[in-house]
Amino acid sequence: MLKNPDYQTIKIVLCQEIDRINKRGETLQAETTLKSALDKICQNHGRQRKQNEKVLKHVWSDLLRNGDIFLGSGISNMSTSFFEVSEKGNETFEYLNRDPGNPQGYLDHLSEKAKIDPITKSYLDEALKTYSADCFKAAAVMLGCASERLILNLNGIIVESIKRKGDEPSKNLKDWKISKIVDGIRHELNQRKKQFGNRLRKRYEGFWSALEYIIRESRNKAGHPADIEQINKSDVHLAFGNFAYLVELNKEIEEWILNNW
Repeated sequence: MLKNPDYQTIKIVLCQEIDRINKRGETLQAETTLKSALDKICQNHGRQRKQNEKVLKHVWSDLLRNGDIFLGSGISNMSTSFFEVSEKGNETFEYLNRDPGNPQGYLDHLSEKAKIDPITKSYLDEALKTYSADCFKAAAVMLGCASERLILNLNGIIVESIKRKGDEPSKNLKDWKISKIVDGIRHELNQRKKQFGNRLRKRYEGFWSALEYIIRESRNKAGHPADIEQINKSDVHLAFGNFAYLVELNKEIEEWILNNW
């Protein structure tokens, strides 16, 4: 049985529907748009139409109140039957298009940042599926595995670069424990960070260790629980955002290594 969707899920569906119609250059009609969004919500996320409609009306009111949309279609037609999207609304919809609650949009956003290898993507796909199914502990574990794969990929590039120079990789870089590998990577990068460009050095110093720790910590909490409420939706949603940033940062580091090591 499909579980009724939450506020955020309904907001994503409505905003996607508005964005789809708006990008086609069609006139935005309030009743038509809301009915179309409600049909999709009930079909894909939950069958209780009356409850879904109630939440949908709250989302609609919030979009109006926050200035994402405004009623009317030009000064000559201020009818409440029509509406337009503001610049703020376009920014909101762009953000929601890459929310993990919209799996394909999230994957498309990542593909713009870097190429995701098949192993990482397999774990990421499952993380997105379990997140959409409200299985947040499972999502945290799968996302943690995807994060570790990113770390292993970076480690492989570093090891190859060291060997090309005729040197022997450190014990940590050859260890099987991810924590040891992370320590080894950090040691190697810290030795060379002064050679990074200013932007990459600041991003590495400020974010790399924190990002990989936060994502793996969520995975560890889910995999070794101390209580039943150890992991919630907000934790995993944050981890997905951090993962996207880690993908981008890892790509920049890998490119620097290949061009400058």
